[in-house]
Amino acid sequence: MKQAPTATGSPPVTARTCPISPGTGALTETGIPRQRQDLSLTHPGSGFLGLEWQRTPSSNSLRGVGRDAAYLVRRLQPAGTGADAVGVR
Repeated sequence: MKQAPTATGSPPVTARTCPISPGTGALTETGIPRQRQDLSLTHPGSGFLGLEWQRTPSSNSLRGVGRDAAYLVRRLQPAGTGADAVGVR
């Protein structure tokens, strides 16, 4: 996989926590990632993790980020390549 999810933590996201910012359009003026269902709206093949209420109430904690990461990897994985083969559930 050539893409790497960016674990940003709760907003506001800064240049320190998001390597595809600043000035790239990846973030709103207030530091919120431009994303839908974990995928970047401005950088195809990139995704975000660790945002508050991203998918569940625990998305921004160690309890929930693993589930979100597995979901994101499946979304980024090209169809038919078998994300399960690399241990993603």
